[in-house]
Amino acid sequence: MKFEYIVRDLDIDKAAFLRELANTQPPSKKYVILFTARSGSTWLTDVLSKTKVLGSPEEFINPDFVLGVARSLNAKEPAPFLELLKCRKRSPNGVFDGSATCRYRTFRRRNFL
Repeated sequence: MKFEYIVRDLDIDKAAFLRELANTQPPSKKYVILFTARSGSTWLTDVLSKTKVLGSPEEFINPDFVLGVARSLNAKEPAPFLELLKCRKRSPNGVFDGSATCRYRTFRRRNFL
């Protein structure tokens, strides 16, 4: 399902989005875990989260979660969504990470990183 379709009825506060984006710092490092179902990805993301230095990978672009994430970010377009997501969800040491199954076509890899 396309991002634009998922968020089509979302009301956003673009001014609030721009204010937050101006006052946040982008991550210094980024990575994404691509996985298939039943491959051990939940275990892997749990191990990574427990290191406290490799971020906390989540499925931000899972179509089931995109609307809630977009609402929390005040973003209705993919590029701004990802830009603020990377800033807001970066770890204290500057790492942004996410996870996605290979079937998600919501975003292309180059946009997610």
